[in-house]
Amino acid sequence: ADIHDEFRFCRYEVFPKFRKMKVPTASTPVDQFCLGFAYLRGEGHGSGTAQWFSKAAEQGNPSAQTVLGYHYEQGHGWRTLLKR
Repeated sequence: ADIHDEFRFCRYEVFPKFRKMKVPTASTPVDQFCLGFAYLRGEGHGSGTAQWFSKAAEQGNPSAQTVLGYHYEQGHGWRTLLKR
């Protein structure tokens, strides 16, 4: 499995669950990654991209670590992700 598989899983399996919630919450690293991804795509209500990716990354989610690493490498950093 790679990051694209996780993106697809989020989009087709987890996003529909989030859409049904008034305020989406995520307790597992995969759900946290998916919620961060939803905000990054502009599908979330509000902001929280960096916080959700960070929570997932701290718990060892490799996809969240990859996304955060990419944004830091590109010089986007935390503040850019906070705006999303």
